[in-house]
Amino acid sequence: MKKMKAAATAMLVLVFLGSLVSWNFRTSFTGGLFFAAFEAALVGALADWFAVVALFRHPLGLKFIPHTAIIPNNRGRIIEGIVKIVEDDWLSLEFLAAKVQAYPLVDSLAAALASDEVRRG
Repeated sequence: MKKMKAAATAMLVLVFLGSLVSWNFRTSFTGGLFFAAFEAALVGALADWFAVVALFRHPLGLKFIPHTAIIPNNRGRIIEGIVKIVEDDWLSLEFLAAKVQAYPLVDSLAAALASDEVRRG
């Protein structure tokens, strides 16, 4: 986990430095392309960082930003929702019966028994 965090931070710094270096060349066509690419990567990286951090805590410790620390603030509701889906949908008798009926057990068994490998023994 620490290696991934260090790699992500290094990429963010690299993109930031790339945008700083390409700033001087933004007036030429190629320099403008590089600057636009670095700028887009920087904005995307910052947006991703904010989104992931906002799920678990308040980014930069700023508690007045709405819709942050979503998982800790709604932990009970999230657990209840997961339990409800598993119990009512994924493990319901209707769902399991439909899955079993949808699987062609007899056809698969007949095809397996009719195969040359089974006939030869």
